[in-house]
Amino acid sequence: MQRVLFICGNYDPYPSANGVCVLRLQESLLAMGIESDVICMGEIDDVTQSKYGAVYHLHVPPLQNGFFRKIVRFFIWPLKDIRVLKGYRKRIQQASAERNYLCLIGVLRPIEGVLACAACGNYVIYECDSISNNGDNTYGIKRLLRWRADLLEAKMYRKAKHIFHMVCHSDFYSQKKYEKYRDKSELIDIPQLVDEGIADKAANHDEPIQILYSGTLSEDTRSPVYSIRLIDALAKQFDRRVELNFYSRGNCEGLLEKAEWETKGVIQKRGYVSLGVLNEAVANADFMLSIGNCLTGTVTSLPSKVISYMAYGKPIIHIDGGRNDVAKAYLEQYPLTLIIHPEEDLQKNVELVSAFIRNNRGARVPFERVKERFAQNTPEYTVMKLMRVLGEDGENASDEL
Repeated sequence: MQRVLFICGNYDPYPSANGVCVLRLQESLLAMGIESDVICMGEIDDVTQSKYGAVYHLHVPPLQNGFFRKIVRFFIWPLKDIRVLKGYRKRIQQASAERNYLCLIGVLRPIEGVLACAACGNYVIYECDSISNNGDNTYGIKRLLRWRADLLEAKMYRKAKHIFHMVCHSDFYSQKKYEKYRDKSELIDIPQLVDEGIADKAANHDEPIQILYSGTLSEDTRSPVYSIRLIDALAKQFDRRVELNFYSRGNCEGLLEKAEWETKGVIQKRGYVSLGVLNEAVANADFMLSIGNCLTGTVTSLPSKVISYMAYGKPIIHIDGGRNDVAKAYLEQYPLTLIIHPEEDLQKNVELVSAFIRNNRGARVPFERVKERFAQNTPEYTVMKLMRVLGEDGENASDEL
């Protein structure tokens, strides 16, 4: 059986957004008769088996001295740890010695994984997160070190067999400096549109209104502060019978813990959970909360959870992240969306959310209707593109769209 090898960061059972994309593609690849192995970060160095293929875990203990870690990061940025780069190379060599692969698929990020692919050859870049068109390059000292990111990007692009950019970065990569890579570059979208088979929840007005957020939070780019204010104010209109559950990780967990206490349980900090646990929580949710990325300059990024939310078919409340919030273009095409603009009067926005809840609790958009509109977000679509690059027949994937 033919195989490919993914190189990514956090993977099942607690995957990052990029790790979830890998899982989606693996499922579609297996349906086509192609197995896929994965090299990923893990708690220990070991090799396990999934239904898709082998999983090579790479464990690198974090540096204990915080000050020393910051100094090291300064000199190697945008890399995080040279030991991780060496570990990925070793794992790629091990896996390649044991099996023959059609291709290596380096998932950005982490950068170390794709750099390791560049050292081994025959790889495709699956650029879920851009190196250059990234918020990391716009804050503090990193603005002065951006040239390093450009050099690493050029090295990876030059050696790659093919480069898959996300659609949300299309304007950025249309610049003249990227013309030299045009023949081997292609735009694709986030492959998170999957029917999880989550049962519909009927509107039960005897129960508290359940609102759910899942994903990473960031004080700089995706802050929950306004959402907390909005939903806490909203709760007064429903006799405090509202819960906003954050299934999240990032640097805002302390803020959520404080909000949980101050709102007397309207805000609930649930932590980052496995996909199985999250799906159970989604089944119990009435509404999904989306927080747009607050980005500046040319930086754009689409949170993958926006696609997952639409696949669920439930009503979505979206907090506008500003001019560079590309999620709005997707959600404006989804029938059950309310977009809230934080610069507007808080009480006005409370009234908008209140009316949206009263009118749409229990409403659903059928998955097939969403899939018809967003076919480019299905895993089958991305796999079709990938198979064409690898010289395989992509017709099977095309037939499923």
